[in-house]
Amino acid sequence: FPYTTLFRSSDSRRKSKRSPVSVHKEFSLLSSIFNMAMREEVAACNPCLKISKKVREKIPARNKRDRFMSLEEEDKLFNLGLVGSRAHFRPIVRLGVHLGARLGELMAIKRADINLSTKPFSVKLRSKGQDVKVEVRPNHVLIPKSKNGKPRTIPLSNVAKDIFADLLGDEAGFDYVFANPDTGRPYTNVGKAFGAACREAGIQDLTFHDLRHTFASRLREAGVDAITRRDLLGHSTVEMSDDYTHSSAESRLRAVQSIADYRKQDYSNFTTNQDSETSVRIAS
Repeated sequence: FPYTTLFRSSDSRRKSKRSPVSVHKEFSLLSSIFNMAMREEVAACNPCLKISKKVREKIPARNKRDRFMSLEEEDKLFNLGLVGSRAHFRPIVRLGVHLGARLGELMAIKRADINLSTKPFSVKLRSKGQDVKVEVRPNHVLIPKSKNGKPRTIPLSNVAKDIFADLLGDEAGFDYVFANPDTGRPYTNVGKAFGAACREAGIQDLTFHDLRHTFASRLREAGVDAITRRDLLGHSTVEMSDDYTHSSAESRLRAVQSIADYRKQDYSNFTTNQDSETSVRIAS
């Protein structure tokens, strides 16, 4: 079956070679089309299933990237890059670091999704074809739809609470927290503006999504266990055996607060065992 060979060697519509990740996406789409055709009884089989496991394993589902933002780069970004006409993007970037949310998830946050009160509230959502009820605890923000299709809530550190309190204090009248005042809809140029801010600050090879890597990296340095990191980031699983293991609300709150306190901590001497448990020395 020549599909993978054909697409890896052929050009895309932009006249560039397809990346292995693009091939994986196109192959998955083709397989889904054949599965649908079989259900509709217009195809007898799915030829994609004939691809051997060894071949499929050579086509990665995503590009692995380990880039994260250092404290020095963070200072440069806010002092030199996110100034002037880009200053209004500062809270978005701050929350990218302190929530670990994807850019699309941040842009989708509405005022009604944020709970800065002392009482919880519940929201009914449609998730993966089912009606679900999600409780939003005090000092939490609701992410209605993660990449895995499921809603999640993220606890707010003192830094994140202050940012949202300032944003909600602006009575602009828009549903979305990060609304373009000209359209009332979420900003669509954040990624481009972030890149321009990095260039202005002299920071190379840093994307907005790397703020999520920064969040995860700082959690790990602070000794946050893998299960709590998974739940905060909205990942589906760490290992197959962890699918039914969940973190507590208290552990998640401690975790996000460790991001807020990151500058106060000294990680020069820490050890990590196989369970990703870290010993941390707090600087005076």
